[in-house]
Amino acid sequence: MFSLRIATVEVKSGASLRVDPVEGKSVHISQATLGKSDTNENVSVQLYMKAGDHKIGIGTLPNGKIPQLSMQILLDKGFELSHSWKNGSVHFSGYVIGPTEPYPFNCLNIPCYRLSNPYKLV
Repeated sequence: MFSLRIATVEVKSGASLRVDPVEGKSVHISQATLGKSDTNENVSVQLYMKAGDHKIGIGTLPNGKIPQLSMQILLDKGFELSHSWKNGSVHFSGYVIGPTEPYPFNCLNIPCYRLSNPYKLV
């Protein structure tokens, strides 16, 4: 039986959030959304992930009609999430998956499993 443990974390303005998966588990990040703004500014917010010594841009959230972004990032090593928004928070959603659990989606009827490469983006 497969069970998901879904979580949402908040990354506040000017801060980063460190995520360290438990040994043998992987973290799948599936969505980012803008929180409430202190102002009504119309800016794009850059999303970043730091894995090892590499800081990677993982997307841009427009502050307007659709302030959310779907993504498929799977990591089994520690990483940090951050963003460029000075007047609000960004919420990241995802879940934890174990080493023997199949990836919960079927890719063209071929079972997908977690990656063993520690910083591979999918």
